[in-house]
Amino acid sequence: MVEESKTEKGKIVDTVSIEKFSLLPDPRSDRPLKDSDCKKLINKPLTDEQFWPKKDLPDWKLLKEFLIREGPIPKEQMRKLLLQVLELFKTESNLVQIGEPICVVGDIHG
Repeated sequence: MVEESKTEKGKIVDTVSIEKFSLLPDPRSDRPLKDSDCKKLINKPLTDEQFWPKKDLPDWKLLKEFLIREGPIPKEQMRKLLLQVLELFKTESNLVQIGEPICVVGDIHG
């Protein structure tokens, strides 16, 4: 089964295969809402191979859909992901150079 994510204008942004997910079963097959109206929830975490299909890069489209469906993430997978994000943030500049003229609206502290 393939599910499409759409923007407000109806343009397809990305496509995610939900076959990788372990969805909560409907034991009575009497679910009144379609999956497009109310997404089925996930009851098992992703495997490391699903989470990181390209060595150390997570599959962000799959992860996004997984989190929308309230999928559980094990502590070790979350730790690995947060350490990757931390390393990425360390390479980013904390000061952005912008040109003039500029108009600042709102708070400028912090």
